[in-house]
Amino acid sequence: MQASPFALDAYQRVAIDHLDSGHSVVVCAPTGAGKTLIAEHAIRAALERGQTAVYTTPLKALSNQKRADLARELGVTVGLMTGDRVDSPDAPVVVMTTEVLRALLLSDAALVARVGVIVLDEFHWIQDPQRGGVWEEVVIAARSDITLVCLSATLPSAPLVRDWIAQVHGPTELVEESTRPVELTHLYALGNPRRDPPALVPLFDGDRPNPTAELLDGVRMRRGDDSPLRRRERDRNRPVTPERLDLLDELRRDHKLPAIWFLLSRAGCDNAVTTCVDARVRLTTADEAHSVRALAHDATAAMSDEERRAIEFDSWLDALTIGVAAHHGALAPVQREVVEVAFARELVKVVFATETLAVGVNLPARSVVIDRVVRPQRQGGGVLGVGEFAQLSGRAGRRGIDDSGFVVIPWSADASFAQLTALVKGRLPTLASQFRPTPAMVAAFLHHRDPAQLQRFVRSSLRASLAARHVADLRDDLEVARQRVRDAGTDGPETAAYEPVELEHLRPGDVIVDPGRTYGRPAVVVGPVRRRRDQETVEVVGEDGRRTTLTARALRAAPVVVAQIELPAEARSPRGFTRQVADRLRTAECALALPSPRATPPPRAGGAPRARAEAAVELLEDRIASAEADLDNELGAYVTLLRRRDHLEGWDLAPSGVALSRLFHDAGLLVAEALRAALFDGLSAAELAAFASGFTPRSAQSEHAFRAPTPNVARAYRVADDLVRELNAVEHELDLPLTPSPNGALAGAVYRWAETGNLGHALRGTEAPAGDLVREARQVAELVEQLALVGDDVLRRTCAEAAARLNRGIVVDELPTSLRGGQTIPSPRS
Repeated sequence: MQASPFALDAYQRVAIDHLDSGHSVVVCAPTGAGKTLIAEHAIRAALERGQTAVYTTPLKALSNQKRADLARELGVTVGLMTGDRVDSPDAPVVVMTTEVLRALLLSDAALVARVGVIVLDEFHWIQDPQRGGVWEEVVIAARSDITLVCLSATLPSAPLVRDWIAQVHGPTELVEESTRPVELTHLYALGNPRRDPPALVPLFDGDRPNPTAELLDGVRMRRGDDSPLRRRERDRNRPVTPERLDLLDELRRDHKLPAIWFLLSRAGCDNAVTTCVDARVRLTTADEAHSVRALAHDATAAMSDEERRAIEFDSWLDALTIGVAAHHGALAPVQREVVEVAFARELVKVVFATETLAVGVNLPARSVVIDRVVRPQRQGGGVLGVGEFAQLSGRAGRRGIDDSGFVVIPWSADASFAQLTALVKGRLPTLASQFRPTPAMVAAFLHHRDPAQLQRFVRSSLRASLAARHVADLRDDLEVARQRVRDAGTDGPETAAYEPVELEHLRPGDVIVDPGRTYGRPAVVVGPVRRRRDQETVEVVGEDGRRTTLTARALRAAPVVVAQIELPAEARSPRGFTRQVADRLRTAECALALPSPRATPPPRAGGAPRARAEAAVELLEDRIASAEADLDNELGAYVTLLRRRDHLEGWDLAPSGVALSRLFHDAGLLVAEALRAALFDGLSAAELAAFASGFTPRSAQSEHAFRAPTPNVARAYRVADDLVRELNAVEHELDLPLTPSPNGALAGAVYRWAETGNLGHALRGTEAPAGDLVREARQVAELVEQLALVGDDVLRRTCAEAAARLNRGIVVDELPTSLRGGQTIPSPRS
C-alpha cells in the first residue's frame, strides 16, 4: 500500500489491499466518504506500471471538474474525451464519458491497448433506463487484465453485481461502508397558517420515527374532542407547507447555511431566485457581494453585450450579489461554473438546483433542502426513489467543516410522515438490467469480430445473468409441478392433488410476497381478482416498475399481505400510473416477519385433476424456454433487421453497415440510413448542422413545432421521415422498439448559430434558453465529427466546417483556471 499523509478509513484500506492484490473492486460507500481516494490509488499504481488510466463520468458536465481535480491531485497531464471535445487523448490519465469508452473498447482503438485501470464513477447509473446498458458493455468489453474500480453510493444488490463482474471479467471484491463521515440529521419543516417561524423537528428519535414530528404532522389531530372551539384550535395549528422565504430565514438564523435547495424543475429554481430578489433578501456582506460580482464579470469578460443580454446577465448578477443562484441545464456552462465556484467559496449561500447537481459534482453544503418528494403530474408523478433521495441528501455535510449535515424536508399534503420516514430508511430498488442489443453493437462486432463473439458478448450481460437466476427459480417451480403430476396419479374423486392457491382475499393496494420463495420480492396489487381460464388472476406491479398478471399457478404458496399502500390516482398514461406505484412500493414499510418458505404445499385428496397439473408443467416449460431464448431472439431480430435493410449480407457488412459500426449514437441506424440515401449531400455546413440536430437526444422539456431554416433542410427531414416509416414497418414486424422520427425543434437555432456565431440571433424566435442551445450544439458537433469518419471527402470537409462553426464562442468557453482556485471545500479525504 502506498504511504499516505492522512489516516485511511478501514474500508479504504481493505479496498486498496484488494487492488494491490490485482483484483477489481466494487466500492459502495456514502457520498463524501472518500471513495475517490481509492480510485486515485489505482490510477497511481497504473501510472507506475507505465499504463494509461481512464476515469469515466456519467455526464459531460462533470468531466471538466473531474479532470481539474485529478490533475491537481496527481500532478500529471489529464486528457479529456467527451464525444464533443477531445483534448490530450494520449495523456497518462484520460477522463471520458462512459459512451466514449464503450465505443473505444468495441472498436479496438489504439488507446485501449495501453489502459491498465478503468474507474467507473457513479456506477449506480448501470440502473439508468436509457443509458444503463452502456456500463454493462464496458464491463464485458474490458480486457480481463484491466483493473475495474466501480464506485457508487446507491448501488442496489451489490453482491449480485460483484458476482456478475467476477464471472465475466475476473476476480472482483465487494467493499461496503455504511457510516457517513459527517452524520446527517433529517428535519421536518412545518409551517402554520399564522406564518410563525417554521418548526424544524427531527424526523427520527434515535432510529425510530419521532412521535413529536408525527403529532405535528397532524396525524392525530383529528382524534378526541370535535367541538367548534377545538376545530378552530386545530385549524390555527394545522401544518402547512412553510413559505420559502420563511424557511430560508429560519435556516439563516439557525446557522444552517450554505444550503443546496433541490427543486424538481428549472422553472421552480428560477422562480425561487426571483422571489428572493424581489423580497430584497440579503445573505452576503458588502465584501462578499463585491467578490462575487468581480468573479462573474471576469468569467464573462469575453462575451459581447448581446451575448450577455441573451444569458440575462444583469438579473443573474443581481441574484449572485445577494447570495442566491439557480443551477440547471438552461444556464450557459460558464454560468453554472461561476455558481459552483462562488458556492464553494461561500460567496453564494443558497443554490436552487435541479437533481443533476446531485450527480457527481463535488459541491457539498451544510444543509440540503428537498423541496418536495413527490413529482408533479406533468413530470410523471410518483415519490422520489430511495436511491434518488439518497443522492440528493448525500450532499449535506462538509467533511472537515461540519460536525453534522442537515436534510430539511418541508411539510406537504402530497406526502405523509410515514412516507418520509420510509423514504429515508427505505430499501434500494431491486436490481434490474437495462442492457439491450443495438444495431450499432451488432454492426461493430461483425466488423471487428465474428458472430460467435457477438453472441458470447450478449450472453455475458448482467441481463443474461439475472435471467439465469430467474430460470433457476422457474426450474425449482417446474420440479414441484412435475411432482404434483406424479402424485396426482389418474383422474378421479380420490386423486391426490395440491391445495390450490387462492387470491380472492387480495385487494388493490395490498403489498404481497410469495412465502414459498426464499428470495420473494414484494409486489402491489393494482386491480381486482378475476377468473380467467378456470384460475384466479390479479394484476400486480413490482419494484422494477413492471405490470404483470399474476396467476394462482405461478405462486408456490398463498400470498402474504405484508403492507398496504394507497394507490395513486390514474395518471395520464398507464405507464405513469405504474411508475408511481413502483415508487410507492420502494418506500413502503413492509412487515419483516414472513412464514418460512415451503418447498411444496401440503397435498389433499379430492383436488384438481391430473390435466390441470400437467397444464402447469407445460406452462412452466414454456416460460423457461422463453426466458432462456429471450436475449438470443432479440439479438437475432436485430440481425434480421440489418439484413432486411441491406446493411448486412449474410454475415458480411455492406458499406452502410460499416458506417453504422462506427456510429455509436442513439440514432445510429437512422443516421446510417440517411447517409446511404445521401441526405447529407449538398447541404451547406450550417444546413448539415441543422439536419443533424434532428438526430440528437431530446430533453424532457416542452418544445416547439419544427420549422426548417431552408428548403434543403426541409427536404432532408421529409425524406428522413419516409425512412423512419420504412424502418418502423420492419421493426414492428420483428417486435423491436420503433425508431423515432427526427426531431428538429432546435434545428433553426442550430442553423443560425452555425451561420452567424451570434447567440442572440440564434435564440431569436425560440424560447430555448442559452444552456439548451449550448448542449444541442455540442451534441450536434459530436455527431458531425462521427459523420466525418464515415463520409466521403466532400462530406468530410463539410462536417469539419460544421464542427468548427458549432464549436465556438459560448459553446466552448470555460471558466479560466485562475478563477477556479481558492475554493474552500476540502477534499473528501481530509
